[in-house]
Amino acid sequence: MKTINKQETKELIESSRLKKRDDLKHAQWDSASYYQLETGQILIDVPGVKHSHLLDDEDEYFEKFGHLKKSKPKFILNGFPDSQVGYLQLVTQCQKKLAKILNTDELEFSFAGLKKLDGILKDLKISLQFYNETLFNWIVPFVTETIIKECNGRLVMNFNLKANVIEPCIILPDAREINVFIDLSEEANEDFTTFSIYSTSQLRLQSF
Repeated sequence: MKTINKQETKELIESSRLKKRDDLKHAQWDSASYYQLETGQILIDVPGVKHSHLLDDEDEYFEKFGHLKKSKPKFILNGFPDSQVGYLQLVTQCQKKLAKILNTDELEFSFAGLKKLDGILKDLKISLQFYNETLFNWIVPFVTETIIKECNGRLVMNFNLKANVIEPCIILPDAREINVFIDLSEEANEDFTTFSIYSTSQLRLQSF
């Protein structure tokens, strides 16, 4: 198995005679697109990530991922809904939850709201541990919904093959795919003293 970037994936799809292989999907929640090339190779294109998987044949596919059909994936936010309907319910709660936890007024879904949230975390001298253990599961849907509203995007639930987890992802009108979950975790844990939720949200938008 090798990985190819999205430009290589696009060129391969446009230049090859492909056969859709929806029978390879793991379940109805699997948002990846599966194709079989004339060479017998299997192409797996997953929205929300910057690369696709290219496998030699079906045998390699079942060797690598066949076990996933027997196990239900976990939602990336532990203890929270694993369906899109459940996640949307989570979005409706995150403003009130953040306001209650931080003892502040409800924040609006906007980039200005993210800047205000940054200021609140700084004023309260929130620790990295508190961010990870108490705030993170509510900040992810808050940032995701903010980008959706500010950029006219839409929500999809993506299946991460390697990790066997479901992740919320944003699809923008120009077909760009954004997943803020990884950045919100990695940026904070790399240097929480300079971490900014607003800046992290822009990092994904500006990286394409």
